[in-house]
Amino acid sequence: MGNQGKVILILPFLAIAVTLFTTVASSAISLNFGETISGSIDPAGEIDTYTFSTTADDRILIRVVSLTPEFSPVIVLRGLNGTEIKRASGFRAFDLFIEQVLPSTGTYTVQVYSGGTAKGNYSLYASSLLAPQSTVAPRTTSPAPAKTQGQNTTAPIREIPSLIIPAATAGIITLLVGIMSTFFEESLLHGLSVIWEKIDKVLRKFLGIGGKYTWEDLEKKFLAGENVEIPENNLWIAIGGVIIFLAFLIELTLYSHETPYDASSPIFIVSLAFFVMLAEIGHDLVARFSLQSMGGKKLMELSLLGSVVTILTGIMGFVVTAVLSSKVLRKSENIMQEAVVTLSGSIFNLLVGMLVLLVTLVLNIKWLALAGAMPNLAYATFSLLPFYPFEGKAVIKGSIWLWGLMFFVSMMLYIYVILL
Repeated sequence: MGNQGKVILILPFLAIAVTLFTTVASSAISLNFGETISGSIDPAGEIDTYTFSTTADDRILIRVVSLTPEFSPVIVLRGLNGTEIKRASGFRAFDLFIEQVLPSTGTYTVQVYSGGTAKGNYSLYASSLLAPQSTVAPRTTSPAPAKTQGQNTTAPIREIPSLIIPAATAGIITLLVGIMSTFFEESLLHGLSVIWEKIDKVLRKFLGIGGKYTWEDLEKKFLAGENVEIPENNLWIAIGGVIIFLAFLIELTLYSHETPYDASSPIFIVSLAFFVMLAEIGHDLVARFSLQSMGGKKLMELSLLGSVVTILTGIMGFVVTAVLSSKVLRKSENIMQEAVVTLSGSIFNLLVGMLVLLVTLVLNIKWLALAGAMPNLAYATFSLLPFYPFEGKAVIKGSIWLWGLMFFVSMMLYIYVILL
């Protein structure tokens, strides 16, 4: 086929594209600054477009609140020539803000669309410091969204999500991990633990960290009744805390919505750092004191592979706290007692996470859930995984039902915070 034939084939598609663009640009409904309208993205690929005119140096605020639990919207502010000025988006972002000083007088564009594959409803609110009565004209790729006239209120607060989705998800994960630990512990999970631990040993030897002792030597001396001095864990705890803090900061920077205290706020950063270190130090201290009550000791080391996993999962938007590995020196053969002692650190994290979450829901301070509840619930959850470098194997040996209850509750609340 020659070039002329190819051009003839392309022309109908160009005509369709131009027609669609013209249709999208033609429909419009006006809205004054200070009003709230309701919109809908259905199907998920739809783009709702709004235009408004204002003057140079005007500071405008655009707020979009998702009214559907699974729907995560995206806002894009475009300039006079269509160039993107600013956007607000992110996985699990349900309450978005754009605040911007506009450089020139003219007509600007705001686009709202789905950040994923979900469709849903939203409310949009726009305000202007210089021109509170200017108009905003929405244009949609489907029939224009319904609007409410004469309202001078901010966008409604999104309803708190129910526990149905977190509970169902946590239940499925708990069941799968329980099945693997029961029927595949000697093959799958043991193999994973061996490979992970060998990689850690190779990396520690390569980097020259970890000291001259070996775990096998310490355990042999301890069981023989010799006095064993456990190396200090403070350095590893501090380094582990920094890595976990960075992982959560990366996650919240990439995926969290904009709030008065977002990932760039000093208050948010200090709060996140405090609660991460509280989760790390509190878990270790409670577990260590519980272990000492039964005459045991605890060795903690930095898992280098786990540190990489922690950072990567932060980039992916779901932090798995795998930084530290711990091993227990004990003489007691009471596996139930060992299970309870092992659980003590996770119980501390769960209680702190629940307390912060309760304060969040009562006072409606969502950023506090992200900074405080999320790190503690993550630590409570993932420390109970039944393979190296986690601690769940000892709990499952004592009581798989006790492990299942603790893992389910921690995982459910962790997912719940994510969906807030």
